[in-house]
Amino acid sequence: MTKIAGFTEKAGGTATTLHSLPCHVKTDADLRCAVSTYFKPAVSKKSKKGARTKMQAQFRGRSLVGYSHPLPPKMLGLVLKPSSESTDDNDVIVESSFKEVMLWGHDMAPAENDDVLDKARDFTEVMKALHGC
Repeated sequence: MTKIAGFTEKAGGTATTLHSLPCHVKTDADLRCAVSTYFKPAVSKKSKKGARTKMQAQFRGRSLVGYSHPLPPKMLGLVLKPSSESTDDNDVIVESSFKEVMLWGHDMAPAENDDVLDKARDFTEVMKALHGC
């Protein structure tokens, strides 16, 4: 069974936004870099007043456009990493938490019925059924 060391929402690491990018980086290396140094999303100039805020960014020279999708009210997402203090492979610690997911598409924002978003919505419904939330 997986154990999350000392988690409370207040002690859940730094709050962040989870970004789902339309790409895959092929590497075996342990990638640790200051993403915020290179990836700088900004409000799109094409955002319409009264509508959801459209964001834009660049990744490796490609234009990205996206929207933020908040998690359901009683849900909190966690970014976990293996605990270096434990000998049990299933022990993890909370690196950060998030309450929204930023979905990105190439040149245009993903549709509301995007496959990634559909899978996430299905997963939350399964979790509600399992845990009675």
